[in-house]
Amino acid sequence: GSVASSYRGLLRETYDALDANVSTSVGSITLDTIGASLDASTFGSEEPDIVITTKTLWRALEDLLFPSVTATYGVAGSKRGKINRLGDIGAGQTLTGLAGYTAIWYRGVPIVKDAKCTAGYIYYLNRKFTYWSGLPHVKHGMINMGGDMIEGVDNMVPKNHGISWTGFKEPINQDGETGQFIAYGQLMSDLPRLNAVDQGATA
Repeated sequence: GSVASSYRGLLRETYDALDANVSTSVGSITLDTIGASLDASTFGSEEPDIVITTKTLWRALEDLLFPSVTATYGVAGSKRGKINRLGDIGAGQTLTGLAGYTAIWYRGVPIVKDAKCTAGYIYYLNRKFTYWSGLPHVKHGMINMGGDMIEGVDNMVPKNHGISWTGFKEPINQDGETGQFIAYGQLMSDLPRLNAVDQGATA
């Protein structure tokens, strides 16, 4: 409730399930920082299944997990690999268009870097309960972004993406055409307490 006091019209202080874990002024990150936030957003068998942070903090975590590039260390619970929104990318899958992001794993959870992530932030998300809820445009509806006969990620686009196309329009007194893609929707979570965020983290 430190960011928003209510969610979907319900008070967070009344419903614990609506309270995500927010850690402020984290400071220099350690593996204990990551572990504490993972634990704070774990309930029963459910825990965050992806961690997203900045390039700078990702490199710092990589250094903590892999202290040397010239020697081999057995780091418990960590590995490197590729991941996308569908999960881990196995050998050969990149040939079907399932390109992903380089990830490091800690305690079985992939950690990825995002150039658009807010500086000093580390997000812990449970994708099973976090989703994009799109709405069709009242006039233009939603565009079709895939089909059953397409192999690869084009066939895996959510049906409720909320993206519409206005079609081409001719501006007044101009020899040309313009059009807009419009997105209606919001990122939602059924159980915010299964997510967490660290703020003010430094490398």
